[in-house]
Amino acid sequence: MRPLATFGTLLGSCLLVACGGAAPDSASDAGPGTPSVSTVPVPPATAGSDGPPDPSVGTVESDEVTMLSETAAGGEVSTVGVELSDQAAVASFGELLTPRLVNRVARVVARTDPPVGSTRYGAVVAIGCDVPPGVVVSRDDTGVLITAAKVTAPAQECFAPVTSVALVVLADD
Repeated sequence: MRPLATFGTLLGSCLLVACGGAAPDSASDAGPGTPSVSTVPVPPATAGSDGPPDPSVGTVESDEVTMLSETAAGGEVSTVGVELSDQAAVASFGELLTPRLVNRVARVVARTDPPVGSTRYGAVVAIGCDVPPGVVVSRDDTGVLITAAKVTAPAQECFAPVTSVALVVLADD
């Protein structure tokens, strides 16, 4: 009977780590009423990297990058940044996301105003087993592009996909 109890404890621990530990910014990491937001650096684009965008497209430096991640939060990946100037824009941006993740995005937008001459953009940059280590931000004729940086050691599998949303603040052109 003892080995079965040990196996159950081990299995429960593995499931807890796999579900709660897959996303360092997932809902399970935050206590009640504590927003779990992490600031992620924007890595410089390097020539010859496998990830888009091409540095010649016009990589720009962001004043602020906030990555929000949550397990099984829905959404669709898009590299095109959406302007998040008010709560109506946040609601429209979050139509395919879970209410919890939309609320987290709304809290970030509500508690910080971009500096004068700057605009906040958001994009669902990844849905999968891993949270990207950062984003690459660029501009082209379609607008602001926000692309997930490559995960160097991707997880082989996960119990549920993690949705990662990047919020960036850029100086207006």
